[in-house]
Amino acid sequence: MPKSYITKFTNAPIVLFLIGAVSIFGPRTANCQTVIFAENFDTLQAGPYTDADLDADFGEPRFNNGVTEGRVRVVSGSQAFGGTGSALATSYPAGVHGTRETGAQWPYEFGESYEEATLSYRVRFAPGFDFVRGGKLPGLAGGTAPTGSTQATGFNGWAGRLMWRTNFNGVSGQPQQLTSGGITYAKHTDSGFSGDGRQEDRNFFFNPDGSQTEFVSNQWYQITQRIVMNTPGEFNGIQQIWIDGVLVINEQDIRYRLDDSFAIDQLYFSTFYGGNGDWRTSKDEEAFFDDFVITIPDGNSDGNPDGEPTDGGFDGPVSVPGQFETLAAALAACSDGDVIELTGQVTENVTINKSVTIEGLADAAIVAANDDVDTVTIEASDVVLAGLEIEGGRRGIHVDTDSQNVVLESLFVHEAGNVGVLVESGCNGFTMKNSEIRRCDNDGVRILSDQVVLEGNNSHRNHGSGYRLMDTHTATFDSNRAYLNNIHGFRVAGSYFDFTGNVSLNSRLRGFAVEGHGHMLVNNLARSNGSHGFSIDDATDCMLFDDRARFNGGHGYRVRTSTGNQLDDLNSTGNDGHGILMLTCADNSIVNSFVFENERSGVLLNNSTMDNTVSDNVIRSNLESGIADFGHNTIGSNIVRDNLGD
Repeated sequence: MPKSYITKFTNAPIVLFLIGAVSIFGPRTANCQTVIFAENFDTLQAGPYTDADLDADFGEPRFNNGVTEGRVRVVSGSQAFGGTGSALATSYPAGVHGTRETGAQWPYEFGESYEEATLSYRVRFAPGFDFVRGGKLPGLAGGTAPTGSTQATGFNGWAGRLMWRTNFNGVSGQPQQLTSGGITYAKHTDSGFSGDGRQEDRNFFFNPDGSQTEFVSNQWYQITQRIVMNTPGEFNGIQQIWIDGVLVINEQDIRYRLDDSFAIDQLYFSTFYGGNGDWRTSKDEEAFFDDFVITIPDGNSDGNPDGEPTDGGFDGPVSVPGQFETLAAALAACSDGDVIELTGQVTENVTINKSVTIEGLADAAIVAANDDVDTVTIEASDVVLAGLEIEGGRRGIHVDTDSQNVVLESLFVHEAGNVGVLVESGCNGFTMKNSEIRRCDNDGVRILSDQVVLEGNNSHRNHGSGYRLMDTHTATFDSNRAYLNNIHGFRVAGSYFDFTGNVSLNSRLRGFAVEGHGHMLVNNLARSNGSHGFSIDDATDCMLFDDRARFNGGHGYRVRTSTGNQLDDLNSTGNDGHGILMLTCADNSIVNSFVFENERSGVLLNNSTMDNTVSDNVIRSNLESGIADFGHNTIGSNIVRDNLGD
């Protein structure tokens, strides 16, 4: 089993919603928090932390300093927290300071904005670490996250980074400092703005007994930051900081903003020796980071907000272990509508044949007792599984035929001997959200039913495809990620799929392999896959809009034996094949697209391709022709420049 947060968060502050009670991928705590981000780097092997690793872990940040330059690496074993798994190490070379020379920076953007959020992570400074005058540490942020000399006006954003900081006011030079205090470094409307561009509140961390908090080298610290946004214009914003469960900052009167155009929408990973030359490193240094978790309040984690009896046979949740030692025993006693709370690990293969909800609390896990049998089999409709780890088995979860309206939320499914999650035909109304499926010996998710919703899931390092839908009708894919799978990221066939904001990275073959009728693909990204970014086969009346194919090993977009499709406002950049390739196609259009620096032609239409339209595109710097039309098609007004074959 992977490192679990029940072990890793033993020092978490009780006042912080019992964060210590949540498992690594189970999102709900006993006091109603939902995890929106969790990364402990345990799937990575020791070595350089690459741009592809960063994209996979932090959602393709819009910029980074330090990763591309080689100042971040993966360490494992004794160097990670708890002596197992992996962690990130950032380096600070000797004699320099600032973001260009030391440490690393990047944003992780949530995709949504929240009025309240809590960040927790662990940090360790290498043995003999010279803290010098100070350096930055990660924190939450919002809006444009202004830093440096950019003023926080109340209308553009705020930043909540922290610092290790020694108190050497009035002392020049570089006094060696083998211990350090810590301060807030939040930039907001009322943190002051001076002529040199500085605008941060700088409050030292103090323990309840009045002593100043002290960092030393070679010791892991858990830093927890809770932010609550102010009512626009009012002085009622909150910043609270805990170090190893001890409250060291409790600000209750912050004015982060003057209007409601932004709130909390990102983690700002930022660490470097900061200030002027007196802040430069005295020697090569390194710091280690692990166990990032971000939570938001969740009003009713038990699904029963009024505390009234459920429709089942029990007037409240049934606990396992507790009232029953196994899930099988609890299910035998329960009725439709009951809620079962799993508070620890059970080792069994479970068949759910009643309409129940099973929620994971604490370190909740179902581990297969027999790997030749499915770990969890669902044979009833209206079943909900939430906040659970599912390990092993032939299939991790098998939703059997005609089990309708099944909901899987915030699960961690891994190490299945075949498919991670299998949904048979007739299981209409299936929903899976905010779950992770990894290291399964076949597809991560395979679905044969209709009326499917997949939202906010991660499927990676599986031996098959990340997601495979077969003859499915009416499906919504929203903000899912597939990466490092052995075949395709997304492989789907059916009708009326709505793909929005999905990402496929580093799969061995195609990023998106799509067949069928009436699909909408909007704002999806295929990057660094081994073959084509988007493969559209035997498709009719589909719309691709604002999709991006970058640095794939095949073509950016390959469209084959397809008719009546519209490709609009696409980006195809740096792919090893053609930017857009059409084979035996008719009545399709390619418009308003940007096709740039592909290894072959920008757009190629073969001799069996007829009556297609190519117009209003920008096609530049491709290594063969800009547009190569071997069929009978309409080539309108395009900007075609600097292609080597023109």
